[in-house]
Amino acid sequence: MLNKNPDSHDKPLFGSASILSRLFEHTAFRYLFVGGSAYVIEMIALYTLRYSLNLSPLTSVAISFWVGFIIAFVLQKTITFQNYERNAKTITKQLLGYSMLVAFNYGFTLIVVAVLHEKLNVLVIRTATIATITLWNFYVYSKLFRLTKNA
Repeated sequence: MLNKNPDSHDKPLFGSASILSRLFEHTAFRYLFVGGSAYVIEMIALYTLRYSLNLSPLTSVAISFWVGFIIAFVLQKTITFQNYERNAKTITKQLLGYSMLVAFNYGFTLIVVAVLHEKLNVLVIRTATIATITLWNFYVYSKLFRLTKNA
């Protein structure tokens, strides 16, 4: 039997940009995508520092944390929240607010690593802390970047 709608079978499942572009329309999707990308880069740095350079778990996490910080700030600001503000005063406010949150997250991370590194693998610990931090960060980031978006 002939298909009366010739377009119904011609649309590729993943070849269409519309599926991906529709996903990227959602801030939460962009947040998870950017966060996932920053996570992968941070884990590569952590793995390299810990297992190739043989640094301690705490030192490895301390350094890789800052790699993730820089990447996440730039990508969350520009890709997730589509905030392209380049005004020095605005960027300073955003960076200060972001840094205060990150300082809290950093302390939380180091405490968890210090407590658990003898019982669990450092990659597992860092993944669990990132998952926990991700929950409260989305809310704070949305306020931080929206608050100054038009400033």
